[in-house]
Amino acid sequence: MRSVWLCTRNDVLGNIAVLLAALGVFGTGSSWPDLLVAAVMSTLALTSGAHILRQSSSELREHGKARGATAGL
Repeated sequence: MRSVWLCTRNDVLGNIAVLLAALGVFGTGSSWPDLLVAAVMSTLALTSGAHILRQSSSELREHGKARGATAGL
């Protein structure tokens, strides 16, 4: 569920950022707004991925502990 939320949030923010970058490139004639948005979007994707990996590994550890406790019954 967390992954769906983060991916949806990233898509919305990415779409808004791309529109703003297009306006920035059009207004300035420079590629810097586009490069800045690309850097922000990649950072957002990497941090979201790290959150998902941390949460999933935590859930897997908890599931393993619970499964080990029920196996002893």
